[in-house]
Amino acid sequence: MRDNQHTWFIVSGITGILFIIWGSIATDARPLIPGDHWLVVPGCMLLIISISGILEGLITDMRILKYFSGLTAKEITITEAADELNMDVDSFRQRILTLKMNGKLAISFLPTTGVIVKSDLMNERTCSFCAYPKVAKDFCPVCGSKKLVDKAK
Repeated sequence: MRDNQHTWFIVSGITGILFIIWGSIATDARPLIPGDHWLVVPGCMLLIISISGILEGLITDMRILKYFSGLTAKEITITEAADELNMDVDSFRQRILTLKMNGKLAISFLPTTGVIVKSDLMNERTCSFCAYPKVAKDFCPVCGSKKLVDKAK
């Protein structure tokens, strides 16, 4: 979901830049390039929307990392943490999984109870598909994937 958002923000940014270029070179003196100088306005709007969308994702990630670095409690539920950060539970869960798979966040949550537990990233095998921690066998017990990441290396 998040990669899809980034793709659309990048596409709208590129489209905005193209509109700005097209509007700035389109004049009455060049009849081969149709258009008007007013094309710069929607180009600027698209560029501002794309930049703000990408920055919003980065700022949200920094808020989550700051929240979990200053967390004193050992265990907290995912709904409590999402309420404290004023986020939707599903998007919060996706952000946690993304940050965990990128190696930026050393926590995991139990899918049955929703309790977030701080973990040690260096001594565990994690499923690369669903980010389930401490996989003991050759496949993930939650999703059944055989793609495991050994964090000890």
